[in-house]
Amino acid sequence: AGGKGGGKKAKKTTGFGSMWATDTAQDNGGPTARATVKVRLPNLKAESDDDPFYTDRLEVSDGNGPVDALASALKRALVPDHPFLSRLELVDYKVRILDPERATGAATRVMIEFRDTRGDEGGGGGGGGSGVGGEGR
Repeated sequence: AGGKGGGKKAKKTTGFGSMWATDTAQDNGGPTARATVKVRLPNLKAESDDDPFYTDRLEVSDGNGPVDALASALKRALVPDHPFLSRLELVDYKVRILDPERATGAATRVMIEFRDTRGDEGGGGGGGGSGVGGEGR
């Protein structure tokens, strides 16, 4: 928080509110999954302390499987405020089961690796890659 009384403002960061993906198998060769993400972004256009500090953005995207749909929905949510992310493409992903005793009801963690299509070496994760992760049921 903060304000005109000399208080300290919190650091503006981007956070994930929620994300989920579902299979939508289709016979016509179209997309096989749909993902929904909700992200919380700093309000970069705030001009006064009365303006909201954060903006929530909800996006839905289809893809060739749940991870592709999730990556597309994340990009749709983030690219308007971070245009450089439009250059990223999905290159790999890993799914981890967090509580295997729950079987098909188990919580999972999905790590998605992206690559900059410009081929720049740099960024996180070595080899020009960068990752994002999320957990859910």
